[in-house]
Amino acid sequence: MYRIILIVAIIIVKYLLYQNFKKRGLKIADILNFMSTGFNSSLSIIKGKGDNKSVVISVKNLFLNLTWGLTTLMVLSAMVPVIFVGSPLEGALLMVHITIAPFFLISLMITVLLLIEKQTFTLEDWVYIKNFFSGDKKKKTEGLKTWKKLLIWLFVASSVPAAASILLSMYPIFGTEGQEMLLIIHQYSVLILLLSGMVLFYFYFLESMIKPAKTKAKAKAKAKAKV
Repeated sequence: MYRIILIVAIIIVKYLLYQNFKKRGLKIADILNFMSTGFNSSLSIIKGKGDNKSVVISVKNLFLNLTWGLTTLMVLSAMVPVIFVGSPLEGALLMVHITIAPFFLISLMITVLLLIEKQTFTLEDWVYIKNFFSGDKKKKTEGLKTWKKLLIWLFVASSVPAAASILLSMYPIFGTEGQEMLLIIHQYSVLILLLSGMVLFYFYFLESMIKPAKTKAKAKAKAKAKV
């Protein structure tokens, strides 16, 4: 049952993201460029380039990209056997999954601490949410920041039961039914983490595309004003 829900959920989310991607006229090369830029930004902190402000940004990007990478490895090691074989996680993939898990949690905690200041909800966010559900929707670019915050906290929140359920299952305090319940909690919290992570990555990508466009528009407006 979980396997079917997992496959259907991934297909639906990927389809919706692809439709939005296609509607905006974006290309695969744009995503590859976004990933390459993020990687180069992370390396800048190691090379010690830039002023203090750029170093702070590079540190944030370094842990953000590290968290993305570890999340991808965690998901692949856990989901591949479930999706393609229909068997539980075991063997070499289980060892990879267990080895990466603590590094993922540490990276996630550091990332949250570095980004938490900008991820708190403001009055503008609450107004947008209220207008969205009341039918008075604002521009997509205005709502992107709010949805990104919601997804970040959903991603973080889902990681808590995902980790806690596995940690608790290691201790002999639950019976057979308790172990089965912990497994179910782990599976569905990971599913939420995966889906929110997919959409969140896409939103970060969209934000990287929107900012340069807005900067160019402002530059053109200033140039026309001077003329």
